[in-house]
Amino acid sequence: MTRDHPTTADPEHEAHDVDYRDLLGTDRLAPIRLPSLADLATAARESRLLTAAHALAAWVGSSRPVDTDTGLPHADAETEVVRQLTAAGHLPDDTTAPRELRQLWELAEDLNFIDIGETEASEGEGLGEWRDGDDEAVLSVWSQGFAALSAWSLAIDAEYDGEPDLVFHGAGTSVLPLFSAREDGITLDGWNELVQESVELDTEPEVFGAAWSAWVERHGEPGAVFADRLERLGAVLPGESRITLTPLGSYVLWTEISEDVEVGLLPDPAAVTARELVAVTVLGTDAQAEQEWHPWRAARSAHQAARELAEVAATGTPAERATATVLLADLGPEVNDVWRELLDDPTLRPYAKQALGADHEASPEFALSDADTALLIADVFCDTDIDHPPPEIGELLEETVTPDDVEVFDAMWRLDHPGRADTLRLFGRHHPDKKVAKAARTAAFKAEGRR
Repeated sequence: MTRDHPTTADPEHEAHDVDYRDLLGTDRLAPIRLPSLADLATAARESRLLTAAHALAAWVGSSRPVDTDTGLPHADAETEVVRQLTAAGHLPDDTTAPRELRQLWELAEDLNFIDIGETEASEGEGLGEWRDGDDEAVLSVWSQGFAALSAWSLAIDAEYDGEPDLVFHGAGTSVLPLFSAREDGITLDGWNELVQESVELDTEPEVFGAAWSAWVERHGEPGAVFADRLERLGAVLPGESRITLTPLGSYVLWTEISEDVEVGLLPDPAAVTARELVAVTVLGTDAQAEQEWHPWRAARSAHQAARELAEVAATGTPAERATATVLLADLGPEVNDVWRELLDDPTLRPYAKQALGADHEASPEFALSDADTALLIADVFCDTDIDHPPPEIGELLEETVTPDDVEVFDAMWRLDHPGRADTLRLFGRHHPDKKVAKAARTAAFKAEGRR
């Protein structure tokens, strides 16, 4: 039975129907560094799952009879191939071997390793494209395997088990958060929850609970089964408690996601620009930012680093400005002359005052005005999702503006800042103090009137 698998989403959808901006909730993700195509192809040729599918196709050879109803080998032949593939290490040596054989059979057909007719199967034309093909062909086959596995792996389990209620077709979208998580990965428990939520979303509510419990009792957590297959494919790293993409897994998701979402490719560490460094720091994980910072800093003097970061701060978005100045501050007092130059830029003056004031605490020259403080706050909070803020938003806002500081809102609505109204609305909706929240809402109304 041939299945279409244009994307890692629901296989009933065409590729152009999938908008990764909607699925990921963003139009921009942190840049990523990938190995060369040659290195990726080498890893793809070592896929244990594709090796097993290749071995299955070799067993099929020029002709193998198949059941006219199921398209699978007859029972005696199935027993034979399970024994052979298990002995070779291509199938698990346990009761799940027949189920995993069916997965291999479907995968081999999808990759054109085998052709299945009405009464017999034979080796397919695609068998030589993997391992023996050029790098692009090998990566294309591996990517097709990833998409196929994501689209129908768990659905096939349900089909062959005769499960009438659970709908697994959307479970493949669980791989998308792995791309955002990068090297941090997702805990196995969290991954299992993602898979469960995707199935629950597509299954009738009145039958889901009982059907899911019965399935887990018979077969184990579907998420764990899916993760094991992805690991054998070479898409995720082996691990008992955390799921993390391999470079191959990151590559195939990048090729899909980057069509809708901005995901830059990082050059070699020595060639990373200040703007790319800031993008990683704004959008990436702490570990990724730390990994990029040290070689970038080591490749240039403190003053060169400061001027490159200052350029990004002067021309970037509020979030990039806030991040670039944090990195600039990490360079220490050695670059105070650069900070002094930034006092002439209205959008950078508050940051320069903060940095220089750390060494001249008593100097009124570096005291922050209400307008300075308002700009700093707006830069930090203007991109926060008002409808879906982080869980700790109330605490963050309370620490930023106390009931004694509400005059900063009067300065904020007067700012020439693209995010002033959104920042005020955020404080007005989510600040836990009623007085502060009311003052923010009043200022937000005034900011709207200035548009």
